[in-house]
Amino acid sequence: LGRYGEALKDFNEAIRIDPAFMLGYNDRGVTRMRLKAYKDAVKDFDAALSLDPRNPDIYQNRGISYFHLKEYGLAVADLERAAAISPENGVYWYHLGRACAAWGDVPCAKESFKKALGLGVEEAGEELRKAAGQGTAS
Repeated sequence: LGRYGEALKDFNEAIRIDPAFMLGYNDRGVTRMRLKAYKDAVKDFDAALSLDPRNPDIYQNRGISYFHLKEYGLAVADLERAAAISPENGVYWYHLGRACAAWGDVPCAKESFKKALGLGVEEAGEELRKAAGQGTAS
């Protein structure tokens, strides 16, 4: 817990041993996200996606990294891809809603939050109320 430097060393070694170790890149990217090193995290998620291009969790992770970099269009694209691959995962819809709202796409935000709420993501309810106050009802 909180030993990110050690974790990075371990992931670096695992990737050195097996350059095709997709989880090594993904998990190193998540560690870098926790360190707020979002540009480096994106590079790791790029590498992970080159090895597993249909993994929705990696698209979510890269999308969240783009969100923190204020690259909202890229965040929306990745989060849309995650939700398309696994539409029953409400967390993907929730994060897509946040990215759409930040990008100024209120209809996308509202629709995404509605889907997230319908899939049991309770936090989406408050976000939906905020988004509803930003535009006309869909």
